[in-house]
Amino acid sequence: MGAVFFGRFVALLRIFAGPLAGVLRMPYWKFLIANVLGGIVWAGGTTAVIYYVGIVAESWLKRFSWLGLVLAVLIGVTSMLVLRHKAKKAVAEPAIAGDSGPAMAGD
Repeated sequence: MGAVFFGRFVALLRIFAGPLAGVLRMPYWKFLIANVLGGIVWAGGTTAVIYYVGIVAESWLKRFSWLGLVLAVLIGVTSMLVLRHKAKKAVAEPAIAGDSGPAMAGD
């Protein structure tokens, strides 16, 4: 029962707990109780942890939201300048290569 219960908290064990319980002929009522309790604890615990992390994160993000905005603007402007530079370079290279390239046979 412990493997089925704690199997809810471990990804691979969660997948294999049911089939292994069947192969090992675990009584269905034990499997059902362990699986239901494990699911309730896992879902309730995960929900509670995420909720309380959200409460803590909200107060932290309120203090530093302006920093995130400045960082986002800087990343956006930097990306735009880099892409503009690469685009100008890509347009200029074929023109330069065409002017100083090797002479063609028909020239």
